[in-house]
Amino acid sequence: MTDKKSIPNVLHGATSKIKTGGCGTLHVTLNIQDGKPLAVRLSFGKMGGCGAASIQAVQLLITRGLRYGVPLSEIIKDLTGVACHLPSVHKVLSCYDGLAKVLAELEPLPPRKDRQ
Repeated sequence: MTDKKSIPNVLHGATSKIKTGGCGTLHVTLNIQDGKPLAVRLSFGKMGGCGAASIQAVQLLITRGLRYGVPLSEIIKDLTGVACHLPSVHKVLSCYDGLAKVLAELEPLPPRKDRQ
C-alpha cells in the first residue's frame, strides 16, 4: 500500500458547483499538490442533517483514497451513474453522480503557477 500523504496547511485547487435533484446545489472543491489531486471538499448550499452527513462521509473517503494514491479517475468511475429517487432535470442522477461529473470537469487541473 502507498504511504499516506499529509495535507499541508495551504492547498490550491478549484471549486465548481452542480444542481442535483433533491439535494440542492452541491459545491465541490478539488485540491491539488504537485499536480495531483490530494483532497476533496464538499458542501450543499443550505442542506443540513442526514444529507450533509452523508456527503461529508463521502468527502472523507475520497480524500483518504487520494492521499493513499487511488487515481481520481477510479473514484469518478465508481460514482458515475449512482441514482436516487429524485433525479435532476439536468441529467444528474443523484448528488453522487453530480459529484462525479464535477470531478471529471476539474480533474485535468493544470499545476498552479505561483506568483513571483
